[in-house]
Amino acid sequence: MRYMIGTAIVLLGPTMAYIGPHRLGWSANFTQYAQYAITIFLLTGLLRLDQMHGKKYKPYLIIGLSYAVHLLVYSLLFMWT
Repeated sequence: MRYMIGTAIVLLGPTMAYIGPHRLGWSANFTQYAQYAITIFLLTGLLRLDQMHGKKYKPYLIIGLSYAVHLLVYSLLFMWT
């Protein structure tokens, strides 16, 4: 179930990519960073919830680390150009 939630979070990107610039008038970079912030906030909340209930939270750590790597690569590629 936890990996399914992580996979579903991937769909947040295209949704934010449409809503941010077209509906809210945000720039592409701001939309991308807003997506990262929402994703990290959700994963942190889910991780804390599983820790409080004594369930396995390793999948959320793996998903969170992969998003952190993705954020780092995005920042290095697009902020330095």
